[in-house]
Amino acid sequence: MTIHAFTEIHNDYPAFVNLSEQPDGTIKLSVRTRGNGGKDYASIILTALQAEEMADSIYKHNYKGEGEIDIPATPVAAIAAQDKEGGT
Repeated sequence: MTIHAFTEIHNDYPAFVNLSEQPDGTIKLSVRTRGNGGKDYASIILTALQAEEMADSIYKHNYKGEGEIDIPATPVAAIAAQDKEGGT
């Protein structure tokens, strides 16, 4: 299941990033660089905890404690808990 994907608008072989949940619950991060016939591709498998830590780091970098967004310290875990409880 795709969690997030982004493809730049560029030539025949645009760069992309894709974050998806695998059937075993791990998270796969895949990237491709622009050009070169689409041959420059890499992926890495992350545990749920590693993905959560990455999400927390991105959040902290982007918001630097500012703004009015109230997101728990561990957003991935909070969202997963809400999903299990039937909330949104």
